[in-house]
Amino acid sequence: MARANSWICNVSSIEERLKEHPREHFGRVEVGRIFGVSDSQARAIMRRAGGRAPKPGVEATVPAKDLLCWLTGPEVKRLVAAAAARAEGEEDRALKSVRAPVSPRFIVESELVRLRNLAGVVIQPTPGERYRAELRVGFDDLPDLLRRLWQLSRAISHDEPTFQEISGGAA
Repeated sequence: MARANSWICNVSSIEERLKEHPREHFGRVEVGRIFGVSDSQARAIMRRAGGRAPKPGVEATVPAKDLLCWLTGPEVKRLVAAAAARAEGEEDRALKSVRAPVSPRFIVESELVRLRNLAGVVIQPTPGERYRAELRVGFDDLPDLLRRLWQLSRAISHDEPTFQEISGGAA
């Protein structure tokens, strides 16, 4: 089967092109152009959609209606779902790999930071609701945001009773 990543992201535009195309049968070259894939991938797509050679030595073709039916069928829907899940996993990995440059001096200095002294961090409790608060963090760029969030987490871990008090929770 053709690699899902090569054409699966364009299923809706491929479907539109097939519906608008005047031909009733497609050969390997046309399938390759419509799907944007290599010849071998086009052959694999044609086989999956029911394309056959009428006799030996004649190029295989696939009826347009069969190709469209396969493209809108359950097999392709599973491929689309799997590609979406892979893309989401890749995005999660990319977000987790963001690194903030932190020097040892910064770590030592941040040990002294207390919740009430954090620059650019505001914790506003929600009146009348216990354990609910709004957190606002001002920052200039991504490294600054990561630095401030890191400072906040360190300050909370060193002074949890103050955090409970500030955020409206019980100590």
